[in-house]
Amino acid sequence: MASPQPFARRVLLVEPASFGSNPETAASNEFQRAEGEGHELNALALGEIRALVKLLEGAGVECCVVQDRPAPRKPDAVFPNNIFATWPDGRATWFPMFSPLRRAERESLRSALESYAWDDSWLGYESAGRYLEGTGSLVLDQGARIAYAVRSPRTDENLVRDWCNQEHFEPVIFDAVGPAGLEIYHTNVVMGVGPGFIGVGLDCIPSLDQRAHVRQAIQDSGREIFEFTPEQIASFAGNFLTLRNSRDEIVIVMSYTGWQSLRPDQHVFLQARARVLTPDLPTIEAYGGGSARCCLAELWASSA
Repeated sequence: MASPQPFARRVLLVEPASFGSNPETAASNEFQRAEGEGHELNALALGEIRALVKLLEGAGVECCVVQDRPAPRKPDAVFPNNIFATWPDGRATWFPMFSPLRRAERESLRSALESYAWDDSWLGYESAGRYLEGTGSLVLDQGARIAYAVRSPRTDENLVRDWCNQEHFEPVIFDAVGPAGLEIYHTNVVMGVGPGFIGVGLDCIPSLDQRAHVRQAIQDSGREIFEFTPEQIASFAGNFLTLRNSRDEIVIVMSYTGWQSLRPDQHVFLQARARVLTPDLPTIEAYGGGSARCCLAELWASSA
């Protein structure tokens, strides 16, 4: 019998002060479809985050909201899940980031997260040009203790293995490409963990051997496979997060863009297993290249 999948009851979101496209990450992010910055663009992204918070809180999910600081400019601050992760035992980890612009985000987050026992030992890898970008790089099935990871400039395979060894996870490492044939920059755009299932874009994995390996790992864990097409992955359907609300109900958060890309039978599958929230995030998706899951950092254990 598969181990149950625990899901967080609280999340952290960041209200941006300088949202826009990040030139340091654009080359490796096929999902970033536009370039731009400025007050008007930030206002649109800020409105999307505030609407997401309202949607989550209305569904009984507790939110911790952090206000970004205008200087230095941090265009990707709306994606806190890459910067850090918290764990059910009250620990937390800062992760090494590819983009120097992103490293400045830690200062804005520290004051909201003081009650955690922090591990900053991974940050030294930044100076060596090696990166592991939190739950963007690592899609974690906490119950089965499996860490899925797509190799990319932002996800160092050896760091994945080192982290898994430290945290007692089994690594499942593979390659994946987007619609234009460029490598997927973060694992969490191609897969996510649901209640009793793993959602994954298997056709985005070019190697048939690797595809079979990922499929087998999911099946061996006792999870169902919920398969996304490459077109659905391009619409951010794979970038979802599963949570629990204050009434102990399962909640899946997937952007409206992603939800609209799904077939009716896929809607039925998800709605039979969870309450589905579909925030509209067009500005964040187009200029940031990330979606709903990227905007949500799980807060485990601590009252931070």
